[in-house]
Amino acid sequence: MIAVNDAGLHKAPWADVLFWADQRWLEWNRGKLGLHTGQWKITRKRPHVDTGHDIKVMRFLPRGLSHHADAVGGWCGGSSAINLAYLLGSRVVVLLGFDMRPGNWHENHKLPPLPDQHRGKFVPTLEAMAPQLLRAGVTVVNTNPRSALRCFPFADIEELLAMDDLATLEREKYLAIWERDEYRRISPGMLERERAFKVCEMRAGQSLIDFGSGPARATKWFEEQGLNVIGVDIAPNAKETDVSVIEACLWDLPECIPPADYGYSCDVLEHIPTEKVDDVLGGISGRVKRSAYFRIATRPDRMGPKLLNKPLHLTVKSGEWWRRKVEEHFPLVDVIENTGRDVVLLARP
Repeated sequence: MIAVNDAGLHKAPWADVLFWADQRWLEWNRGKLGLHTGQWKITRKRPHVDTGHDIKVMRFLPRGLSHHADAVGGWCGGSSAINLAYLLGSRVVVLLGFDMRPGNWHENHKLPPLPDQHRGKFVPTLEAMAPQLLRAGVTVVNTNPRSALRCFPFADIEELLAMDDLATLEREKYLAIWERDEYRRISPGMLERERAFKVCEMRAGQSLIDFGSGPARATKWFEEQGLNVIGVDIAPNAKETDVSVIEACLWDLPECIPPADYGYSCDVLEHIPTEKVDDVLGGISGRVKRSAYFRIATRPDRMGPKLLNKPLHLTVKSGEWWRRKVEEHFPLVDVIENTGRDVVLLARP
């Protein structure tokens, strides 16, 4: 954890790093540095007062994201702290208390900020860093919904704390990828909807769960055919339609999701970490009464490495491997199609 300014003295004195950028802050608080019990005290300008503490000084490269191990970018202390987190190896950065509204200044700061400093310097700098962080493979999440900083996706801190670490990493990855227009252009669920409707012999009045619903375009289409639908997705910012979507991790489905006649999951299972595939299939099989329709990609993806510098397809296996795996959870599995690029399976409990 990195605590900036007074947060490292009073709110989180145990944080791994106390960071400050404003040397006036050091002058005002040099007698209090001992309150911080964490491992490092880091700043971006050599102190001109004696503190009696071991302080690491980094070079300062204004504005953009620094990739140099001895230098931080940004403008304000907050943006430099995000850069520092990246340099220390973090690939998921959760922002606590980032407000960025004029007038909201920590109470012990002796001087008010300059007029329009937030909107004129601080926020634009972070907005410029946001795509640079994405390209570097770093997901940044803002937990303050009232923040004036809108360039990072928002998440509820209580929900983040309630999720296991792997689920949290996956959630933040998809919060980031769904912010990219390139990722929204193709909807695999829409490509398979009509065939699934026909093969499963769906009828109006029946029910369907779309596991990994994404933008929920296909979910909406099934609703328009008269089905009672529920979508399930780990990223709340993915949805584009007005259908009901439950935010949940597919390997830890909440009990509030009732059984349905059909399950639908297109280009989803390959995104699941291999060690969680059985949990996902077990959760689906326990909630499907008639049949489940799966389309599963069997090759690595290009979009994740291009946009996030990390893969999205975490379980890249052959169609035959997937057939056998699904058979471990469903007694009857038919191969509808196996192109070598993806496999389509119809599974019945």
